[in-house]
Amino acid sequence: MKRFEDVLSPLSWLVLYLGFFPLFLAVFRPSLKEFLVFYAVDFVALAIMRALDRRLFLKLYPDAIPYYVPELAPLETLSIDEKVAVYQSMSRCPERRARYCVAVSFLKALPGAAVVVFYWQHTVGNFMQFLLIMGVSFFIYSYFYGAIYIETHTLVSRRLAEWHKRYDWSEVFRRVPIDSRSKNFEFQEGIALASIFILMILLQWLIIKGGHYGGSTSLALQLSIVGISGVLLTMRLWYLGRFHFVGGLQSLFRALEDFDPEKFHAAVPLHSSATLARFEKTFNSLMDRLRAYRQELWRWITFQAEESRFRALGEISALIVHDLSAPLHVIRFCTEELRNHPERFKDGRYIEQLSVNGKRSLELIDSLKGYLRNTGGSVGVELGDAYRDARRLLESQFFTEDFKKITFDTDAASLRLKLRIAKADLIHILVNLIGNSVQNLLAARISDARIRVFHEAKDPEEACATLLIRDNGTGMRSERFERLTGVGQLPPKEDPEAHGLGLRLVRRLAEKYEGELSVRDLPSGEAGTLVALTLPLL
Repeated sequence: MKRFEDVLSPLSWLVLYLGFFPLFLAVFRPSLKEFLVFYAVDFVALAIMRALDRRLFLKLYPDAIPYYVPELAPLETLSIDEKVAVYQSMSRCPERRARYCVAVSFLKALPGAAVVVFYWQHTVGNFMQFLLIMGVSFFIYSYFYGAIYIETHTLVSRRLAEWHKRYDWSEVFRRVPIDSRSKNFEFQEGIALASIFILMILLQWLIIKGGHYGGSTSLALQLSIVGISGVLLTMRLWYLGRFHFVGGLQSLFRALEDFDPEKFHAAVPLHSSATLARFEKTFNSLMDRLRAYRQELWRWITFQAEESRFRALGEISALIVHDLSAPLHVIRFCTEELRNHPERFKDGRYIEQLSVNGKRSLELIDSLKGYLRNTGGSVGVELGDAYRDARRLLESQFFTEDFKKITFDTDAASLRLKLRIAKADLIHILVNLIGNSVQNLLAARISDARIRVFHEAKDPEEACATLLIRDNGTGMRSERFERLTGVGQLPPKEDPEAHGLGLRLVRRLAEKYEGELSVRDLPSGEAGTLVALTLPLL
């Protein structure tokens, strides 16, 4: 596990050395002996600093012990309030660590600076030599401060995510107060970048003022090296800041794309920076509300809708809550973020989420309009018409490239069946049944994913037809299907594989039309699920 003392990445150290040594040598032009004496003194000071580093930091900030030395305060033994305090301490750690490292590094640099001022040969006065070495030092310290600040934020955020995965800190993240006005990350990053620029100009002025550059060519070289070092350090800091912020947004978008209220129970881990933590806390709040709405819907369906056998109001309400709640919550989240932060209109991922979920909502509303047109009128639809509309809805819902790899097989005879059911209701049933198969195939990453829709041959004189939907996914057995959808069965509360809500809805909907929905067990050795939907013929 990476230590806080070693937070800077190798690339950040490389950039620091590339910015420091050429600048240092160009400004002071020491002899080999002078440079070796300086390096030896600085190395001894560094060794002393490293030996005292952790002890001194924890003396100044004892609340950092739980994450600096976790073996002294095991996380699993802490209460919720103590864990909240640990999170708050960790969110302050990047700024504390950056300030501490710069202060200690300044003290560490004093012996080396004394060597440069009093031991090295130079043509300027001691005071000017001191100003030059301090200018170079603080020029590098500005980068050092910013790099430690940002990379400590990244390390702290990863550590929080690891602890959340191991110990489930969902309740901690819900209780943590986040200051909505805090812009400390942006402020500290801006301070570091501005300091590099200001000290670069000041250092160039000191070089000109010192007058020991030895000619116009030497002066141009020294000023150029200062400028190049400034650009290099600035670019690295800018990259680190964007990497941290964009990485946090990407993890949030992945959570949005993969969100399934029937599987997703843990909260998204918070970052240590307030800006990202506000995003994640808002997301967690939205998902908690969605789960609460879903539980309310479960209770309503179990104790009310089943008794009324899905009369018109029950059908419409269940359809709206079940199929429209997820895209509308995503749309609301994205619009609120864009309203509060107009500069994020340039982030194409918000627009993509709004477009995809808006399209899906419109498709579902069109289906609902079709349902309302059929209400009270004639009931009857050709399976092919409903199947094509259901496919369009599924294509808008599963917009990834993997969906296109699924093979759909149908036979012409099945699509010509005319069933006694409202078109919107049949679309609703097909979207849920085929959609469950699609979700299972994509989640299981089946290489030769296939969904087959066909009907069971029966006596022509029978007044009903049985439609079969077969996939080659991980499979569901009839016993589980009954547990999820049977009358009087309570829905599972913490089942990570539960897909019972949609199945329960469509089963009751099929029964309303004097039909039947069931799952048939496949022979041993055959993978997949076989769903049987029986409906009366027109």
